[in-house]
Amino acid sequence: MSRLDQRAGKFLRIVPFKESRSNRTEVLARDVEIDGFDTAKFVFTDISFDATDLDRTVVVREQDGTLRTALPEERDRMNRLFFVQPNRPVNEPPLFAITDEWLQKTLDRDEHEFVLDWACHFYEPDAPKFVELCKYIFDHTLANDKLDVLYSTRHFGTLAFYLVINGKMDKLLKFYEQKNRNDGVDQTRQLWQILSCY
Repeated sequence: MSRLDQRAGKFLRIVPFKESRSNRTEVLARDVEIDGFDTAKFVFTDISFDATDLDRTVVVREQDGTLRTALPEERDRMNRLFFVQPNRPVNEPPLFAITDEWLQKTLDRDEHEFVLDWACHFYEPDAPKFVELCKYIFDHTLANDKLDVLYSTRHFGTLAFYLVINGKMDKLLKFYEQKNRNDGVDQTRQLWQILSCY
């Protein structure tokens, strides 16, 4: 039974809402003598076993001879390429593109939880595309008054946190009042007070 509890705890754990990793790169070297040597970029990845996905060294050699650190998307792609995980393909699923019609159709069918669960499995919580996708889905949920879709899911706490830190908690408070959840109203106000101290 404890193994079942562990698996259930993993799936019921609240999803963290983090700031995305920086898209800054650091130029390590500029070698003008190899400028134009090839038409493709070269990516070098540390595949030693003691390195984790977040601290693994990944550098990119540009066509102009510049050697720089990898962008978060490049790092994540190399991690998926060299350290394969089940149901985590190298290429990003088209559903996660905010401009794609498939995402809009999926959200119109109220399958917000499906998209967010899949994104949690595919991305790290601080991946820039994950943060952007979550913000888009949360804003879509709020704009269409669909808080019920994520209510009683592991994503509702993350949604509530997002709404409070962005000053959009009015609809959340109305939602709690409609459900006669005074404890939700109190907890939202407490969270707002805690966050306003920072």
